Amino acid sequence: LGILETIALKYKEITLDKQFKEISFSEKQKILDDFKDFKDSILDTTLKYIETKVSEINKSAENIKKEAHKILEGTEVIIDRHLNAIKNKINSFSIGSRVIKPIEKLASK
Repeated sequence: LGILETIALKYKEITLDKQFKEISFSEKQKILDDFKDFKDSILDTTLKYIETKVSEINKSAENIKKEAHKILEGTEVIIDRHLNAIKNKINSFSIGSRVIKPIEKLASK
């Protein structure tokens, strides 16, 4: 009877240990799966956000670059054409022949 009781207790212990290991493995696997899903979700969301924002920043930088180029072209036009034209007109304007000589002619009459 003692041997049977020992065998029964050992069987019960083995069965409980096996069930515990199965539950433990199942819980462990669920935790790992949940963590993987969580990690993938965060990484996918974060990486997509980063990718989108970097793309937007690149587009903005390209637009700024184009606008800066237009501004530089505009300043070159102003300097090369308009300021130089004004400068040349001022330098070529002769007050002596256009204003002073007619005044001198009027004064000498």
